[in-house]
Amino acid sequence: MADSPFPSTPAPEVHLPQAPLVRVVTQLRFAPIASLTLMEFIAPFQEGLRPSYPTMVEQRGVQFSLGAEGVAQSVGDRQWRLSSENDEWVVVLGPSFVSLETTAYDSRSDFVDRIGRIADALRSVVGDVIVDRLGVRYTDRLIGERATTLLPELVRREVLGLVGMLEGAEVRAAVTQAEFELADESTMTTRWGLLPPGNTLTPDVPAVDEPSWVLDIDSATTEIRLSEEVVREAAEQLCIHAYDFFRWAVTDDFIRVHGGDPK
Repeated sequence: MADSPFPSTPAPEVHLPQAPLVRVVTQLRFAPIASLTLMEFIAPFQEGLRPSYPTMVEQRGVQFSLGAEGVAQSVGDRQWRLSSENDEWVVVLGPSFVSLETTAYDSRSDFVDRIGRIADALRSVVGDVIVDRLGVRYTDRLIGERATTLLPELVRREVLGLVGMLEGAEVRAAVTQAEFELADESTMTTRWGLLPPGNTLTPDVPAVDEPSWVLDIDSATTEIRLSEEVVREAAEQLCIHAYDFFRWAVTDDFIRVHGGDPK
């Protein structure tokens, strides 16, 4: 039997100074609360987060509908976008969700701490509600020779798939998806693969003008209380699951190439 990407003992987190992470995002979804569209109602939420996210602007969500003429796009609910001074950390609050997104992920502990503080700030205005879904998503991307000639050295054979395995043919695109239900009843959807120039796995991650190899890991849990302690604990476990899969998928050479010590 092959070794599992979800070991009973979590893999120790290795710091990667040149980590290929392009985006990390978490989202808490809950039943719609119309008052969250009102500035006077969400003022305590903003005040609780203002030291870390001093800039707040109003924005509108985007809704898609499928009709006789195809997919139509329309303006959605009023939302609030809070951002750090350098815009590397962004919180978005809508009537049925709050999210945190970053392009400057440093460590699991820092990310989980931020999620906990956001949950506490939200609870200060909506009270003790149920979070229908808490998700954490990591997207890594390799470009250049790391996505092509070096790829067989950087990822496991099981993950490599057909790339580099066929004689007389060059694989230009190959994407794999796997879905898991874990022992603690959380779930995970993973997608990875080689993409041609100008392509992306998801529209929220911009494409690049050269071949790329992408690993996208989305772990989630459902039906938890909105409290800083509960959300923090659940988010940390989801981060651990995602990292366990990542560490299973990549080789020690991957860690070294990105400045880490595989120990």
